[in-house]
Amino acid sequence: MLILELFLTIIVWFRGWKWKALAPLGGVTVVSLIIGFTLGLSGGNLESVAPLMIAMDFTATGALLGMCFIRPKT
Repeated sequence: MLILELFLTIIVWFRGWKWKALAPLGGVTVVSLIIGFTLGLSGGNLESVAPLMIAMDFTATGALLGMCFIRPKT
């Protein structure tokens, strides 16, 4: 899934979104790191938030796909 997201980010970058193309993947990465760090400190298990992580991943992929088909306003 990460390879697909990186590929879509490159496509979106060259379609004119430039730095805004990094927002979906960067946002999901930052939120995932914060959740993982918090779970690690609290001693929680990843099984409880795995559906949330998967949903965030699909949301980022959907946002990148949408950005592929919609041109940015200039």
